[in-house]
Amino acid sequence: MNTRAPIIVMSAFAAICWTLGAAQFGSSALLISAVGFVLSGLVVAFTWRRRGESVARRGLSRRRMIVGIASAAEGVAIFATAMILFNLGRRDLIVPAVAIIVGLHFLPLARWLPAPTYYLTATLFVAIGMAGTVVQDLRSRILSVGIGAAAVLWLSCGLLLLRADRHRS
Repeated sequence: MNTRAPIIVMSAFAAICWTLGAAQFGSSALLISAVGFVLSGLVVAFTWRRRGESVARRGLSRRRMIVGIASAAEGVAIFATAMILFNLGRRDLIVPAVAIIVGLHFLPLARWLPAPTYYLTATLFVAIGMAGTVVQDLRSRILSVGIGAAAVLWLSCGLLLLRADRHRS
């Protein structure tokens, strides 16, 4: 089971989400952002150093197609939703809406790759996005959704690693 590519991608997005949340800390934002990049770097380094990682060539193009379609749909949905919310004067809801869309994007991946871990990832992302809609202060909303999304992505990376280790045993 190949876990390197999804872990690298999720770790990169975790660092971005963390930075989005950390940006709400003002003068401490740079230092707090660095923590997210270090953590993501450690996750990737740990993943890269694992032995016995094999890339199953059979079905690789199918998996790439599934990820490509889900990611393209996610991008279109994020763009359209952001434009709608912007035009409605509800820019404050863009970050939680993006989290919900990202969560929904994991559902076809969970089903068609198959990657059962992504069901939990999807559920947690949607929950974080929905919870973010009720946070009144905009900075607190962005902070909670950004840090929460990063945590979900890092958790998903850990679960993928555990599942791969069990699969190898």
